[in-house]
Amino acid sequence: MRWNKWVAGVAAVGVAVGLGILGCSASGKFGNAVVATEETPINDILDNPGEFAGKTVMIKGQIQQVDDDGKGFMLDNGLGSMIHVKAAGDFKIAAGAKYHYTIAEGKVELDRETGEPLLLATGVEVK
Repeated sequence: MRWNKWVAGVAAVGVAVGLGILGCSASGKFGNAVVATEETPINDILDNPGEFAGKTVMIKGQIQQVDDDGKGFMLDNGLGSMIHVKAAGDFKIAAGAKYHYTIAEGKVELDRETGEPLLLATGVEVK
């Protein structure tokens, strides 16, 4: 009888861990819904950052690296040009999102120290 309780306990823990892992999916919608329908090419932002500073844009690409804290990632346009995307809301991107196709919408800002553009994302869709 004791053996059955032990097996049942181990099985329950296994199910709980499995459900926890499934709940931490890298794919999904984070923050606000992405509503923009027109894509702004990442290269356009990188080539003319002052023109886009303060503007809300939608960009697409593949996540190449997720920040350690999950609050940002590097988005690649498929040609090797990357822009840093930071979460403007209270959401995080899982490390497993690396190499996923992603759509992000938010406001372009210029880094105070480097002058490099970054996107403060209010909404992100990881496919």
